[in-house]
Amino acid sequence: MYRQEVNRIEMQGGRAVAVHTHRGGRWEADAVVANLTPWNLESLLTDAKPSAHAAVHPGAMWGAFMLYLGVEAEAIPADLACDHHQIIMDPTRPLGEGNSVFVSLSPAWDSTRAPAGKRAITVSTHTAIAPWWELRNNPGGQAYYEARQQDYRERLLQAVARVLPTIRQHLALEMPGTPVTFQKFTRRHLGMVGGFAQHSLLNARGPATRVPNVWLVGDSIFPGQSTAGVTLGGLLSLIHI
Repeated sequence: MYRQEVNRIEMQGGRAVAVHTHRGGRWEADAVVANLTPWNLESLLTDAKPSAHAAVHPGAMWGAFMLYLGVEAEAIPADLACDHHQIIMDPTRPLGEGNSVFVSLSPAWDSTRAPAGKRAITVSTHTAIAPWWELRNNPGGQAYYEARQQDYRERLLQAVARVLPTIRQHLALEMPGTPVTFQKFTRRHLGMVGGFAQHSLLNARGPATRVPNVWLVGDSIFPGQSTAGVTLGGLLSLIHI
């Protein structure tokens, strides 16, 4: 059911029995699978006590800065080896914040991603969430927020130029995205994306929650982000359910 935002999980006897939507819909359920962050899930469990998830600082999760680009096809060499590139600008510095950048190009044959003669490019880097919100929420911070956004745009374009040296000459469209953007369009708490940093199997988060028939999937549980990661996490949930 599309455009039916869930705004409450109905509880009875410590178990979820139905989900409610902002349009007045109610669906009974034997099990609820939530593709959410732990904080978003907690906001829906209004009839239950807070869990340990709520005590974890949101800074433990990633955010992302994105550039969604539309370019002339000439920007992409015909002999380019692949359509996905991980670029490390300086291997001696910490990853993220524009130093490690993932570049994904739409295939030349895919007319659904870009018009004829154009290509779509998605560029991303991990970023800390807090600085973006501090600037956004500060009454005098909008100019600094925009300056930071421009700085990160420049960092990502420099990284893309390692693979596509003439990228700036062929830009037809630019759409930047910060954690603030993610929060607006995806409703994820504080714009979180990418899940928790995975440091240890012993501390990894599984799909189970404090509610016996409610399960988490997506990048918030082990093994985290990426199509392969969230697929494996979903399979783990199925095993438990």
